[in-house]
Amino acid sequence: MPSASPGRKIAQVKVLKKRVMLIFEGGEKLDVVPSVYADFYLYEGKTLSDKEYKDIQNSNDVGKFKDYAFGLLAVRSYSTKQIIDRLYKKKANPAMISAIVEQLTATGLLNDDEYVADFLEYAKDRHYGQRKIKEELFRDGISEKRISALEFIDGEELDKAMELLPGFLKKYDRYSNRSRHQRIYDAYLNKGFTNAVINKVLNRVPDNDKSLEKEALARDYEKALRLYTRRFKGEKLRTHLVNNLAQKGYNYEDIKWILEEHNHGMDQ
Repeated sequence: MPSASPGRKIAQVKVLKKRVMLIFEGGEKLDVVPSVYADFYLYEGKTLSDKEYKDIQNSNDVGKFKDYAFGLLAVRSYSTKQIIDRLYKKKANPAMISAIVEQLTATGLLNDDEYVADFLEYAKDRHYGQRKIKEELFRDGISEKRISALEFIDGEELDKAMELLPGFLKKYDRYSNRSRHQRIYDAYLNKGFTNAVINKVLNRVPDNDKSLEKEALARDYEKALRLYTRRFKGEKLRTHLVNNLAQKGYNYEDIKWILEEHNHGMDQ
């Protein structure tokens, strides 16, 4: 019969910054995470059986993933789904992930209700509308039941949207009135506000002063002229200019005026 394995004797223990290195007689080395080093009571001179060595390896694999998850949660809150997704990306197997999530949940470090509360504060600071909030929470694995329980007060949603309006007005003040309204609408839509809230805001958006509208028209006319003048002449050039300016939201009377003002630059 073959003799039983004499095991592995630890010749040296090196405590490093984020790991502990075990050096066995014969030169074999094994890095373990600090929690595994403490749990298995490892020290210089201790002899490990094959089973103990394998148990340490398995626990060490779980320990690395556990430390990774703890590190994430030490920085900010995560949903259960987010932690699971990140552990999968790190190549943790389902059994390991289940054990880690169970432990994190039991200790209160992983709590989807707290994640929702933290996310709502984050969303408030960034002026997210209710649609974007619901979509992102659903993406992060929060249940539909939990999301549907959230309350959004119309007045608060409108106040939040109105706080963004001065910035949008400044950002899009160089566009035609119609184009400016559309861009502001799209910006609110991207922030996740509902159509009802957006329309209430747009009803409060004043049209640009007529002189500002004509200044914007003049700028866009010059851009369109540079774009088309080398390729088209006469009526074709006129048609492309009209279409270009109309798509930017200018009304026909103003387009007609700018073309007549610059008629010297166009062939008839």
